[in-house]
Amino acid sequence: MSKSLSIREDLQRKVRECSLSGSEVLRSLDKAVSKLEDFARIVQPLQEAVIKLGEDYSNIDKTLDKVRDEAQTIREGYSLIKDLQSPSDSRSHLKSIERAQVLISFFQKKPNIPDSRTLQEKLASALSLSYPICVKLIEEQIIKYNEMYGVNTIAQDNTAQIDMVNMIKELIDICKTKAPNYWQVYVKLRSSLLLKYVNSVSKPEAKVSSNSGQVIQLGQDNTSKNLVNQIKSFVRACEVEKELLQWVLGTQTVQDWLGEVTEGAFQFVSSQTETFLSKKVPITMLLEVLNAFTSSLGEIEKLLGKSVKYYTTSKLQTTLLQKSQSWYREYIQVIQTSKIDFGDFVHDMSIQLSQELKKLMHHADVLAIAKLDQSILHLVTSLIDTFRIKIKAIASKQQGLCHVFMINNLSFWINALQEYDFVGLEDVMTRVEKEMLSEIEEYSKNTWSKLLPVLSDNPTVIEMKKNGVLARWSRKAVKNKFKSFNTIFPEVFNYHKNFSIFSRDILQLLRKKNYQLIVPAYKDFLKRYLAVDFTTNKGKYVLFPIETLEPNIMNMYSHRTISTN
Repeated sequence: MSKSLSIREDLQRKVRECSLSGSEVLRSLDKAVSKLEDFARIVQPLQEAVIKLGEDYSNIDKTLDKVRDEAQTIREGYSLIKDLQSPSDSRSHLKSIERAQVLISFFQKKPNIPDSRTLQEKLASALSLSYPICVKLIEEQIIKYNEMYGVNTIAQDNTAQIDMVNMIKELIDICKTKAPNYWQVYVKLRSSLLLKYVNSVSKPEAKVSSNSGQVIQLGQDNTSKNLVNQIKSFVRACEVEKELLQWVLGTQTVQDWLGEVTEGAFQFVSSQTETFLSKKVPITMLLEVLNAFTSSLGEIEKLLGKSVKYYTTSKLQTTLLQKSQSWYREYIQVIQTSKIDFGDFVHDMSIQLSQELKKLMHHADVLAIAKLDQSILHLVTSLIDTFRIKIKAIASKQQGLCHVFMINNLSFWINALQEYDFVGLEDVMTRVEKEMLSEIEEYSKNTWSKLLPVLSDNPTVIEMKKNGVLARWSRKAVKNKFKSFNTIFPEVFNYHKNFSIFSRDILQLLRKKNYQLIVPAYKDFLKRYLAVDFTTNKGKYVLFPIETLEPNIMNMYSHRTISTN
């Protein structure tokens, strides 16, 4: 017990000692804090002074930076004034204009900067001079573009071409309000290029040879291909120029501008067409140009709208159509009024017309446009009708020749028509074939019309006396029959034997018909009259034995396809 008491007392003593030590520490801390507070009060003004000094230094730096920036800006302004007046290239000039506009705005907001007003005035003056320079730069760029790309579309994969187009666009954007005379420069350069492009296809063609007739060659200069190429080139020029204008002007509606730029090229095409229309040219040329104008009319309307150019093109197309139709009427008139010579040949006018129709077969679509598709074969029937009318003047004197002439020309047309594909061909072919068969029948019938009665069986010619002797008048009648045959046959044979027949098939047909008409009848004639004693010298009367007559009949006529006149 006494031990535990002793421990407790010892603990209490130690607690009292610790309390005294803690109190001393706290008193020391209080003194330290008090000293720190006194030090802080002493140092605070110094800290505030240091902070203020730092702020002053910062303001000085900013002021110095500001002064340096304004000085640099002033120097830049004066430098820009020189650059605007003498640019090194298009791109730097564009940047100079943009920067000058920014600096003018800057100096307007900073009137206190030295030379602010002077710089504003000089920059504004330099800018006013820089816009005309932009026009010159546009001229330079367009000249380069024309030389490099001409009348070609803008290739999306050609970065150099697109870069040049964009440069022209940027320059134009500046000039739209500041220097509108850029448009005159653009029109001058691009329209000159387009005119040159359209004109470049105008190369003289070789002269077209003329046939002897006056129908085929109503003109000599083969200008239709040039004119067709010119109208096609004009349409292409419009398409290319429209694309470029849309790019540099930034609008889809460029018809008015396009019309102005393409004016020179169009006037050239129009003038060339007027000159072409003033001449007498073959129908094929007319149709070629008519087709080009008809095909291009819709494109011109699409590109230029229903403008003066569209209506001018439409008027020219109508004139071409009318001239094509007048050619048809003139051709018929030439056929009907021409002096036509006749012979055993295919007439030149048939040959010429067939050649013309062969050429026209390649223009079937345009014939429909010209409203000639339904009537073009009327030229053939008109020619045949003209032959028939004019042949009447010699029909009574040279009937055989007239038939041969018609047979040759009709057979020629049957052969020619088979190569055509015109509207109404079947009806014309049927008519020509029918007329030719009729001519053949008439020719065969009329050729031997005088001889056939001589060869016919006439029972009354032979009269025997009661003693079986031929009566005197009968002997005379038989002799007269032989004399008539010997006179008529060589006259007919010699007149017809050398006629030329165009078609070999018709030639064989005529020979066969002649054979069928004469040879069997002549054989019967000889058999009948040689059986009676009408003379003691029958050889005197039989001048054409069957062995001679038969091959002569089978070899009548010759073959000739064209006239040798």
